[in-house]
Amino acid sequence: MNKFFAGAFCLLLTAGFVACGDDSSSANNEESFKLAEGVIWQSSYGARAMTFFNPERTEDNFFTLEGDDGLWRLRSDTADGGKSTSSFDIDDSSMVVKFNNVYSSWKKNEQLDRYEPAIWPYSDLGMELAPERKVVDLSSWEGLCLVYESTTAFYIFPVNPELGQWHWRAEAPKTTDKKSVFQFKFADLKAIPWEDPPLTLQESLKKAQLLQFEVANENVEYSRWESCGSAEEPCTEDLVVEEVLRIYKMGKYGACGTSE
Repeated sequence: MNKFFAGAFCLLLTAGFVACGDDSSSANNEESFKLAEGVIWQSSYGARAMTFFNPERTEDNFFTLEGDDGLWRLRSDTADGGKSTSSFDIDDSSMVVKFNNVYSSWKKNEQLDRYEPAIWPYSDLGMELAPERKVVDLSSWEGLCLVYESTTAFYIFPVNPELGQWHWRAEAPKTTDKKSVFQFKFADLKAIPWEDPPLTLQESLKKAQLLQFEVANENVEYSRWESCGSAEEPCTEDLVVEEVLRIYKMGKYGACGTSE
């Protein structure tokens, strides 16, 4: 779907992610804060996750210890001249992530003799795995689990922007059922279909820096592609595709329980 992905991830180190949240959580009572076994994020954790890759972060200093580990980040195509945005808010029970991908100007691809977006729209959410974006070894984990709702399918990637590694992914389905549980094993990650990964799955897991969430409404995107790509003139009107992902809990494989 996002054929601009390769170039997009190169921007992570320069103008890509924008930090959301800091080392405090005004929505939570820090005096009664407790880390749950195997849980990477739940609403009481605020704008920080427990990645388990910084042994210095404990219950006592979870909100006060400096460091990038566990911070949620937003990224969009604005650095490339696009109009897409992403945002998130945290309430008492969940994180509500809004992705707004904007198809705007189109250009002629002379080789294919058709029009295509001048900017392939993208907006996504990522989580830092370690301080100072150090490489971590995810291969020691069996996998991940998620309790969520989503208006569309979405992908979860372990990525390493410095190595151009964003090719292995799990696909979580669209669901309107409140607090659906999705879990996957890292051994079952699939490579994207349009490009050969620079690293094997095991190499990728051993050199991860971020966990990335990207929406995947391919029906809307390909419908737009077919109507505008085959047009006699380029499309000029904006198409805004908004999708909403609500995350209730994220954890190591098996730590999310069952659907309520």
